[in-house]
Amino acid sequence: MRNCHHRLKIVVKDEIQELVKVIREEYELGKCGIPWLPYCGKGHDQAKTKIYVCGKAGGSWGLKYVSVNGWNENSNLASVKLDDGYYEAGDWYDEMLRVIREFIDGGVKPFWSGFEGGFTRGAWWREMYKVAGALLCGLNIPEKWSFRKHGKPHVAKIILNSIAWSNLHKISEFRGNPKKELRKLYQDHYTIKSEIEILKRKVVWFPTAPAYDDLLRQALSLPENCIVDTGYRGIARVCGLEDLMDPDRSIALRTYHPQSGKVKAQTFVNCIREAGV
Repeated sequence: MRNCHHRLKIVVKDEIQELVKVIREEYELGKCGIPWLPYCGKGHDQAKTKIYVCGKAGGSWGLKYVSVNGWNENSNLASVKLDDGYYEAGDWYDEMLRVIREFIDGGVKPFWSGFEGGFTRGAWWREMYKVAGALLCGLNIPEKWSFRKHGKPHVAKIILNSIAWSNLHKISEFRGNPKKELRKLYQDHYTIKSEIEILKRKVVWFPTAPAYDDLLRQALSLPENCIVDTGYRGIARVCGLEDLMDPDRSIALRTYHPQSGKVKAQTFVNCIREAGV
């Protein structure tokens, strides 16, 4: 069986290349960050609970932890060479995956392992650790989480090998989420529906907040009434993806972004467990 990255590449690469062409013609490459591609751990097919997390966008903020091939915090979409044969890793898609892996090794892994030097400011990564640690490793979620006290190397390894994550917008502004002008260029270039179908997750988590619901429905080709309240504060169920996910009990949920503090990790885990996933 082909690995998950190869399967994802088949559906994602061409769409991103087409989007880059549109951005080159109607926007500006230098205003945008590098493509943040979908990523999945090596053992995702054997994970206890298969989790897919899809945020709004990536930008270029993680590049401070990357040093391969001259990538740095000033690298942007114009820095990406789409011509085949330019990168040792393979084509531009393979090179972007290598960049993401180095960000994980230098930024996320130390943070989740309880070590200094990693990306310690990200509420996204903190909450992902708490949720995935509970679902995959049975960890209790403390009221106040500290990477120094609660980050564990063996837990970080399990999570990184098991989960998949992506972004609704693979290409964003150089810093921050895509502005309206850039979002309009996406049209039919969203890939998350295909990603979900390929990965067959049990848990799909969109920490994109209600303000992004229209874009989420557009990207997933879902009707207006597909996002419904669960009864848990700040957590809504995204209906209509069941045929794309794991057929044996699965759930897709939309929450506020972790940085908002409006949804507790334990509440989110309780909602998933109540659904029998």
